[in-house]
Parts: sequence; structure tokens; C-alpha cells
Amino acid sequence: VQYDYALIQLEEDGSLDSAFDTDGKTTLALGIDVDYAFALEILSDGKILIAGHTTSTTGFDMAAARLLTDGSLDTSFDADGKVLAGFTSDTRAYGVSVAPDGALVPGSDTHLTLPRPSPAERLWSAGPSRPTRTHTRSPLHTH
Repeated sequence: VQYDYALIQLEEDGSLDSAFDTDGKTTLALGIDVDYAFALEILSDGKILIAGHTTSTTGFDMAAARLLTDGSLDTSFDADGKVLAGFTSDTRAYGVSVAPDGALVPGSDTHLTLPRPSPAERLWSAGPSRPTRTHTRSPLHTH
């Protein structure tokens, strides 16, 4: 079974906005087969950031995608509009915030030890392939 991120954009009257991916809705496949979206942020420039987690060959990884206002992937974000990152075999994002410098900071946790560490990972606005990683407890932890 394939689970993907799904987004819709509505007009003020509640109808689907045809300017968003031509029919008002889009789906995004980020990982192998199961993608869970838990956070959405509309950025100051109108771009859409969606974050959560996805299955990988080793378990779960944090996953984020950035879309343009028309619903297409923003290829200036990690070249393909998507970023996957993990600290352990089970790293999940449940929230996201934008730092004053434009860095994207997902609130996340890992399921490795008790008490569970909750790493925060800074993904710069360009979404580099190897993001700067900070292994700390995250104030954005929402799980």
C-alpha cells in the first residue's frame, strides 16, 4: 500500500483552487512507500513547507518538501524539492518551524532509547543534501 502526502488548496468559497496543481490538489511521494505528513507551514514568500516522516530502507526518516504557490515542487530546495534525513533507524518529524535566518527546524524524535532523544535538525533554506545536524533535545518536540 502506498501512502503519500496529500494537499489541497481551496478558494474562499470552499471550492478547489484550479491554480494549485491545475485541479486544486496534489500528492507527494517522498520515501519508499509510506509517507506521513504532520506539519504544514506557509512561508513568508507564499511557498508551502510540509514535514513529517517516511519509510526508508532502515526504518523511518524525517521528510520535508517545499512547494511553490502553484503546487509544484520547489527545485531550489535540495534540487528536487524534497529532503530526507535520519539520525537512527526511526526518526520522525511531528512539527516544523522557520528560524529567523530562514533555516527550517523540524520538531522530531527518535525511538532508540528511553528517555527518547529528540533531535532538532536545521535544514537551510536551500535544503542542502547534507544538512547541518545538531543532536540536542528539541523545544519543538510535539510527540
